[in-house]
Amino acid sequence: MANLDGRDYSAQWDPEIRAKFKILFDGYQKIFDQSLSESKDLGDMLKFLPVVVQKHMSMHGMVDLYRIKPDLLKRLIKFTIEPLKTPPSHYTLDYYLSHFFDPPYRIRRIEQLLGQREKYSLGGLAALQLDHTSLHARDLIDALRPDLARIADDNRIVKAAANRLLAWDGACAVSSIEAAIFHLMHQRLLRHLLIPVLGEEAYPAYVEILNQSIVPTDRIFAEAKSTWFSRRSRFELVHLALCGACSDLEEKFGANMEQWCWGKVHQLYLGHALSRVNALKSVLGIGPMPTPGDGMTINVGFYRHSNPYAQTVGASLRFAVETGQSMRSGFVLPSGQSGRPTSVHYGDQTELWLNGKTISFNPPDESVSSPNRSLRLNPR
Repeated sequence: MANLDGRDYSAQWDPEIRAKFKILFDGYQKIFDQSLSESKDLGDMLKFLPVVVQKHMSMHGMVDLYRIKPDLLKRLIKFTIEPLKTPPSHYTLDYYLSHFFDPPYRIRRIEQLLGQREKYSLGGLAALQLDHTSLHARDLIDALRPDLARIADDNRIVKAAANRLLAWDGACAVSSIEAAIFHLMHQRLLRHLLIPVLGEEAYPAYVEILNQSIVPTDRIFAEAKSTWFSRRSRFELVHLALCGACSDLEEKFGANMEQWCWGKVHQLYLGHALSRVNALKSVLGIGPMPTPGDGMTINVGFYRHSNPYAQTVGASLRFAVETGQSMRSGFVLPSGQSGRPTSVHYGDQTELWLNGKTISFNPPDESVSSPNRSLRLNPR
């Protein structure tokens, strides 16, 4: 596997990893060939190509691994898309830094909130960390608005779900009905769009790291006349995905839509290293617990498509400090300070973490009664 700088890096690749990449990029080659043969529209095909592929190709030139035809490789690098805020368009560093950058939705939301005022208090910054509004959901619903509005009245539940999404602000609270509908619909949208081209084997490899697939597929969904919808219209995919989402939710929680809360679907389980043993799971684990957010919110609630919608990534520490004379501060962990299940500090911060509360680093106020305990370490 020749690199663009003339060196051979193939020995550094684990055979199992290489095999997985081969499955994935065989799927990419299939998409490239189909796009070129059907529409000759390279730009339409590029909307699918994630930055992770582009940067690997341009930085490492792994032509054999990705099985990209040389003439197509040159065209891909020439027309590299820039869907993310990072890296910037002038990303021409001589040294490889990374190929994996987050979609722009979280940073955009942070900028929105910070731009609303000139100064933030300690409490204001702590509240910002808890924001669970998904700009990704907002943008995608806006793009699909014409299709959602076309949903017929023949299925009362599906029509009601479409109307809820059209009026939704993108907030993924645990009580949100719309968040549950959206995320189940979105997963089905991805399946209906990609599996017919990638196949059942390559599809999970592409969407497993959700942040890799979000921006390219959002760009496809944003254009109703894209050649990706030459076999089935975008409206057909949206209608099919929404019907499937409603059917899943109705099967799980009943026909009463008020019971379709995001927190019933999206939950977090904090496991001990030994909780992989089934007999110990309920004893050592904490949860499962309903949690807000998704992979695109400031208060991140990332889940994997291989195990929807169980949260696997979240805030491992929330910490805010007000510098100055007062040095007021607050922090919280999702479980507790101790790793010993018998300790009172094994999971004593979980409720605080779930409810957006924090613990102060400051000495307790003398007027407040609190246990005065300390641990002294004496060197021998």
